[in-house]
Amino acid sequence: MIAQAELLTAFDNGEWYSHPPGAGSNPSDNDVYLLVHLAQKLDSDGLPAIMMIVGETETSCYIGYSDNS
Repeated sequence: MIAQAELLTAFDNGEWYSHPPGAGSNPSDNDVYLLVHLAQKLDSDGLPAIMMIVGETETSCYIGYSDNS
C-alpha cells in the first residue's frame, strides 16, 4: 500500500539550480528552452513544469504548461 502511494505522489516535475555570482534570477534563453521542454514532457501526466532559479540576491520560480493542455 505504501509503495503504491509513493508511486502516485513522488514525481520529478522541475529543475532548480543557481546562476553564477552577479547574475539575477531571470531565465536565460536556455532556461526558457528547458522549461518548455519539461512542460511538453510532463503534459502527458497532466503536470506543469516548475523551474526555480537562485540568483545572488533573489530567487524566482517559473511554472510552464504545455500548449496541448
